[in-house]
Amino acid sequence: MNGTAEPGQPDPYVIPDASGYHAGARVWVHLDGAWRPAVVLYGTARAVTARYRDRTGGTCVDTVTPTHLRPGRTEHDALLDTDEPPT
Repeated sequence: MNGTAEPGQPDPYVIPDASGYHAGARVWVHLDGAWRPAVVLYGTARAVTARYRDRTGGTCVDTVTPTHLRPGRTEHDALLDTDEPPT
């Protein structure tokens, strides 16, 4: 993921719909100033709870809004992903 992309939201009163993120989806999450690999644990229309790689190499769980998420992570991560790597 391009580390220079910043999360954004043009209108602070509009939160994008997060219902497209389903449990088990591989995503990128922007936390601690960087895009980090993550997997969705739970989602609602407003936010997603995800397990992600922290800066120490371990994992953390946090709830984030869709402005801090990007779909499309294809790399397999042994600590995050319980399924087989995508082919």
